[in-house]
Amino acid sequence: THGGVLYGLLRVDDPQVVYRHPGIPRPDSSDHLLLTLAGGAGQRRLILAAEGPGFYAPLGLGHGLPGTAVAAAWQPTASGYTVEFRVPLGLLGSPPLLGLNVVDVGDPVERQPRARLPVDGGVRPLIHRPQSLESRLGGLVDAPGRTWVIDREGWVRAGAGRGAGLGDDPAGRARLDLPELATLSDAGGTARLGDLLLAYAPVSWQGQRVGSVVVEQRIDQLLLSRYGAFAELALATLGLFGLSVAGLLLFASRLAWRIRRLGRETGAALDERGRLLAESLAAEAASGDELGDLSRAISGLLGRLQRHTRFLHALPRTLRHEISNPLNTIATALQNLGAESSPAQRERYLAGANRGLQRLEATLNGLTEAANLDEALQQEEHRPLDLRELLATYLDSLQLQYPERRLLAALPAGAVTVHGAGHRLEQLLDKLFDNALDFTPADGRIGLGLELSGGQAQLRVENSGPPLPPALQGQAGEAMVSSRQPGSGAQHLGLGLFVARRIAEAHGGTLALGNLADGSGVGVSVALPLARPAGRAAG
Repeated sequence: THGGVLYGLLRVDDPQVVYRHPGIPRPDSSDHLLLTLAGGAGQRRLILAAEGPGFYAPLGLGHGLPGTAVAAAWQPTASGYTVEFRVPLGLLGSPPLLGLNVVDVGDPVERQPRARLPVDGGVRPLIHRPQSLESRLGGLVDAPGRTWVIDREGWVRAGAGRGAGLGDDPAGRARLDLPELATLSDAGGTARLGDLLLAYAPVSWQGQRVGSVVVEQRIDQLLLSRYGAFAELALATLGLFGLSVAGLLLFASRLAWRIRRLGRETGAALDERGRLLAESLAAEAASGDELGDLSRAISGLLGRLQRHTRFLHALPRTLRHEISNPLNTIATALQNLGAESSPAQRERYLAGANRGLQRLEATLNGLTEAANLDEALQQEEHRPLDLRELLATYLDSLQLQYPERRLLAALPAGAVTVHGAGHRLEQLLDKLFDNALDFTPADGRIGLGLELSGGQAQLRVENSGPPLPPALQGQAGEAMVSSRQPGSGAQHLGLGLFVARRIAEAHGGTLALGNLADGSGVGVSVALPLARPAGRAAG
């Protein structure tokens, strides 16, 4: 078919060809083709009988046809003749139906039809192969093998592919009527035909099967394709495995290099005598993985060791200074006492010696308290207590003890419950107020405040007086660090805030020291976690 027209070519083997005689009116008096067209206007029958070679017009039986709608040509051959004809597809109806019979007249004298092939003159569906379906099927088939599209009766409507198979080229085969296909169900399946493997799938339209798709492939080609796919998969797997191994080796090499660098820097933080040369590590300090955590933990350990080392370095000088002053006082008092005979003067010298002994005892007590503090704090039993009530009671006692001092308080109305040891928190307050009393002038003020912030109790002690020197702001709260000036007459071992900070840390809190915003004094802040409700803690 082309352009809405059906073109046909028929080769007939006939040892005696009888042409139509123009003097005989009967249309079936010669060899001819009988075409039956089933269009919308009913069946039409045409006789293609020629008076000789060449073009000729068909003879209509029963109904007329448009003048040149159907045309034919007759050509003799060595074994018979060929007939070419042209019929518009519109004359065949929808679906197109066509009947084709060859009628043989053996006796040129009697001119009676003696044979008709096929015997019945019924019409059959016109089987044609749409080029669009052929092209689309050819674009889908790219593997060795063939693909067929057949209708319900086995007629091939499209075919594509290459390679040996059923024996016919898909472009030229008309019908695929294999017994193996007849055994397959409407749901589809597979069948083996010699060394061929056939796969069958039905094509349905509006709930009815209108055709099938048959795919054939040689078993050896199928196995070869499977082996090829397996080889590609194996190569891809080996490639991925190689990349994984290379990535692991690269990762392990970099990890080993990072560990060695961290180890070298950690080893360089100490000299051969065990003295600290660095307070922190730069290697892996900014990393977010486990090595970064390890580096920061080592830096924290080095910082604590450095603070302890400074404490040990400062201890001899501080002890020498703190012990020398009371010893000098005692030695001077005893020397003068031996040379003095006046009872009044001897009493004065004895009082001076007693003051020196008291200062020496206070120094030794402070050192003993600091040395045993951590062990004592670990053995303390913490219980829920109202921090507001403790501060109020402590402030009343402090006011009675120092009536001349101006003490200010800002406490919340409700209870503030923390977990801790009450006498240790009072010891912390003693250290904070001792420090504030030492630096507050006689006409100055000391303030005590308590507030809740972010699940913590914020305790603050402020005092007016000289601000904290910038050089000591980062070291306040460490042992043997004090801002008192030599010769001030007050004990200045620098253990007060150190003890307070250790007590705060033992209660899960922190201690911070800084100057007031207006520069009028110093403030100490202690943050303690609030006690959780009993039900929440149990859950």
